[in-house]
Amino acid sequence: IIKESWNLILPFLDELYIERGDFEVGAMRYSELRDTISLLIDGIIDGADRIKRIVKELRAYASPVRSGTVSPTSINDALRSVIVLMDHHIHKRTNHFFIDYEDNLPLILVDRKRIEQVFINLLQNACDAITSKDAEISVTTRYRPKDRTIAIVFRDQGCGIPPENMSRLFDPFFTTKQQRGSAGLGLAICQRFVSDSGGTINVQSKQGAGATFTVSLPAAPNDENSNG
Repeated sequence: IIKESWNLILPFLDELYIERGDFEVGAMRYSELRDTISLLIDGIIDGADRIKRIVKELRAYASPVRSGTVSPTSINDALRSVIVLMDHHIHKRTNHFFIDYEDNLPLILVDRKRIEQVFINLLQNACDAITSKDAEISVTTRYRPKDRTIAIVFRDQGCGIPPENMSRLFDPFFTTKQQRGSAGLGLAICQRFVSDSGGTINVQSKQGAGATFTVSLPAAPNDENSNG
């Protein structure tokens, strides 16, 4: 509302400035205020967005798993929905995004909204890790019949993870993105959601050589059907 209001009155203030010269607005001259106010308003909006993200992470981390939300789910379908949602952001960061879906995967029993949030967080992290649009991000789904699990692998050619941070990645409130308004709960939330679904998350990384996050989830018991 403040930004829209300022943009609406700006032409009238400019007209007054042209007709009468510089004038005071509060504690500033209009010539100074005109260049400053937009930056101040954008700072307020950015700060509010950061608070919103932090509160969202805190609520997600603190909320218990709800009953009655688990249902047979196609991992490939869940991933497709996430990629449609994040398509603009992904292609804003890289020209080389690849996805390889294995056909006829067994269904899994999960809260679909929560597992989609895991995929969003991991894709977001991959996008944040790369510094060039020439760097690659890929997502792969695979079935492991030996232990009846489905693996979802997120790879990026980003900056990698420093060795001293590897053991703390899933710690609540640990973050290297303070300036971006992160509460450090993204990976902790991912681990909780995946663990609640009977699965695991593993990470492999070498500093300067990207990172690979692998989510492993059990196939639904006695699942006779499969879904692409």
